[in-house]
Amino acid sequence: SSAASDVYKRQALGWEQFLAFAQETGTITREEAEKLWKEGWKKLLRTVEKQSEHIESEDPAERFISLLRAALSSGRAHLTCARTGKEPVDAIHWGWRENEKGYCHPLGECIGWIEENTIMLDPDAAYAVVQKLARDQRSGDLPSQRMLWKLLAEKKLILTEGVKRTYTTVKRTIMGQRRRVIVLSAE
Repeated sequence: SSAASDVYKRQALGWEQFLAFAQETGTITREEAEKLWKEGWKKLLRTVEKQSEHIESEDPAERFISLLRAALSSGRAHLTCARTGKEPVDAIHWGWRENEKGYCHPLGECIGWIEENTIMLDPDAAYAVVQKLARDQRSGDLPSQRMLWKLLAEKKLILTEGVKRTYTTVKRTIMGQRRRVIVLSAE
C-alpha cells in the first residue's frame, strides 16, 4: 500500500540521516557508514518482503477460501449433490465421512451443492459457517458478505459468467428449484 511504502521510505531516509550525523561527529568512518547503510538497506528490504507476504496471507478472499476448505475437511460443513440433495461423487472431499460399514454420512451444516466440477454455495449458510470458524480460530471477522463476494469476483475465485458485473450470485437449478448461489470451481 502507499502508506506502507511511505513508512519504509521515511525509515530509509532516517537511517541515512542518522549515519550522516554519526559520520559528521566522528563516531563512525565513511567506510563504516557505507557498510551500515548496506546492512540496514538489506534488513529493510527483508522487512518489506515479509510484510508483503503477511498482507497477502491476510487477503480476505484467500482467507475465505482457506476457511471454506477447513470447514469442509473438519466436518463443520458439507456439500450435497445438486441434482439429488444426497451424497455427491467423492463425498469424502465435500464434508462427508465413511462409517465402518462403508456408508457415507454428512457432517456439519449443508452449505451448498456440487455438480461435476462446480461448487454452488448457499451464500448465507457458507458465510455463517466460515465466519464462525474464523471467530473460533480467533483470526478476526471477515468483511461483509457483499464485500467478500465482490473481492472473490475481482480475484476471479467465483464464477460470474454472463452476469452483470454488479451481481456475484447467479441463479442455478438445485434439486429442481431455482436458487441464488455463489459459484466456485471445484478444481
